[in-house]
Amino acid sequence: MEYMTDGERACNTAENSIPQSIAQTAIDLGLKPVMELTSMIMAVHHYRAGECVGYGGTWQAPRDSTIGVVAIGYGDGYPRHIASNTPVGIHGERAPIVGRISMDMLTIDLTDCQHTVSLGERVELWGSMIPIETIAQAAGTIPYELMCQITSRVNRIS
Repeated sequence: MEYMTDGERACNTAENSIPQSIAQTAIDLGLKPVMELTSMIMAVHHYRAGECVGYGGTWQAPRDSTIGVVAIGYGDGYPRHIASNTPVGIHGERAPIVGRISMDMLTIDLTDCQHTVSLGERVELWGSMIPIETIAQAAGTIPYELMCQITSRVNRIS
C-alpha cells in the first residue's frame, strides 16, 4: 500500500514542478513581479574574436566583442549553473550572459546593445523586463527557489 502525506502532495503539485517550457509568465498574465533583482556594471572590457571569457574559458568571442562585468554572482544567490545566453536587461534591451557565473560577478555580451554602456549602469537580472520564470527555466528550477536563495549580501529595498 502506498500513501502520500499532505506535505508530499503539496510538494508534488504542477506549480512546484520544474517546467519543461514556460508557455506564459506571470507578466504575460498581467501580474506584476513581487521581486526584482538588479545589480550594476562594474567594468567593461573589449575582447578580440577568439579570446575567452570566464573560468575555464567556456565562452569564446565569435567576433570582436564588448563584455560587461556585472557585480553579482553565486555568492549572492544567482544560480551558478545558469544556461549560456540567459538574458539580462539593460536600458530596455536584452544582453546574454556569457562565460561561467563567478562567486562575485558575471559577464554579459554588450556588443549588440544600441547604446554605449557605462560603469554603474543598472542591470536587471529578473523583474519587469526579464521574467523570473525565464531565469528559473534556464537554471532548471522554479521561481520560488530563486527568490529564496538570494543571500544576505544583497541589499533589500522595500
